[in-house]
Amino acid sequence: MINWQQCALNLRGAMPLRRVARRVGMDEGTLRRLARGETQEPKFVAGVLLLDLHLQLCADRHAGLMQL
Repeated sequence: MINWQQCALNLRGAMPLRRVARRVGMDEGTLRRLARGETQEPKFVAGVLLLDLHLQLCADRHAGLMQL
């Protein structure tokens, strides 16, 4: 299982969530709720794009997104 909240928080450390949302075609409010833990997971396509962007911007923390 992927820790989507940590993914969003790591991305927020790399760039503003507004830019992240634009880059992955996601609503900024949904992304902010994901970062606060209010939303458990994004839609599939948005999740794939978030993971891809996370790998590009936060490669050193990418392996840490998996949780049991």
